[in-house]
Amino acid sequence: MSFSRGFTLFACLVGMLVLAGCSKQKPLPSELGEPLPVEGKVYVGDKPLLGGIIKFHPVEHSEEVLNLVQGFIDGQGNYFIQTYHPYPEKGAVAGKYKVSIEPASNDRPQDGMVQGKYRNDKSTPLVVTVQKDAPPGAYDIKIEVRKNEAEAAIKKDKERQELEKK
Repeated sequence: MSFSRGFTLFACLVGMLVLAGCSKQKPLPSELGEPLPVEGKVYVGDKPLLGGIIKFHPVEHSEEVLNLVQGFIDGQGNYFIQTYHPYPEKGAVAGKYKVSIEPASNDRPQDGMVQGKYRNDKSTPLVVTVQKDAPPGAYDIKIEVRKNEAEAAIKKDKERQELEKK
């Protein structure tokens, strides 16, 4: 990951933590239970996504109660989720979540293959259910890529590179 992109991700995380810490949030309501471990791998087609942010948007709980449930995707596609309420706790409370992905790697063609619908909690088709004792792979995320979209992303990146050379 380039320094500038890494710094941008770091600055965004610090900003979110400051906002979460400065809000008037209370600890997680006890009726939600303790956060459960959530980790997995994000795939674009059959290849791991090489970096980014994954966000879980609660379906069964209001975002006022669970307003920031997210994690970083590492260079091998692995992630783990933390719930910030107001301090980070590893995991997410049980329930259903819509999942959005914001790719941020040095592989621009691959990042470009993550369609806009996956980047927005309103349009994402990705849904996971966090549950106790989830089997291995239960939280792996697979983003579908059509061949023509992959080719278009590669072509767009080549054009961008040509323009940068000029």
